[in-house]
Amino acid sequence: MKTNKNLQLYPKTKNRCIVLVLILSSLAHILSAQEEPIRIKHYTLEDGLSQASINSLLQDRAGFVWVGTQDGLNKFDGRSFEVFKFSASDSTSVSGQFIEKIFEDTTGKIWVGTLGNGLCY
Repeated sequence: MKTNKNLQLYPKTKNRCIVLVLILSSLAHILSAQEEPIRIKHYTLEDGLSQASINSLLQDRAGFVWVGTQDGLNKFDGRSFEVFKFSASDSTSVSGQFIEKIFEDTTGKIWVGTLGNGLCY
């Protein structure tokens, strides 16, 4: 029995055409999307940041940005900074000024590693 080569290739060619159409339509959608330009704001000491040298950054699950500096822990809510510093008279303060690492665990606790003064949450 004779087979027609064109009929045998048709399913493969059809699939390739469908894939090509999907790719082209995806590209057209991506290229036509109007993205807003990225805005970058530089925060300084004048904005409330406790120190300019940043050692660690973390955005927690609530959206707050935690900034570890050489002069305390900073919590940024998108508008202003709240600064947490070591206080020998306050047992609930961070355990040191020089914040090296910040980590959020699976329960949402923020862990803070300090230089030479241990770990706290």
